[in-house]
Amino acid sequence: MNNVAPSRIVRHTVLGSALLMTANIANANETFPNTSIPAAPAIDAEAYILIDYNSGKVLKVMLTNAVIRRV
Repeated sequence: MNNVAPSRIVRHTVLGSALLMTANIANANETFPNTSIPAAPAIDAEAYILIDYNSGKVLKVMLTNAVIRRV
């Protein structure tokens, strides 16, 4: 009967640690939930591309006919 308490302590410690690690991993995917994406700026240019620095996503692309004809 002496081994019952240590095995229970080990089991609870392992399960508690696993639960805490899972909670941290699940929370890590949430990046700035309350931030909004601002509108694309009004730029006096023939062409531009607006890319999010953190994710690399293309937010806005603007090409004029003059730029397309040159290519």
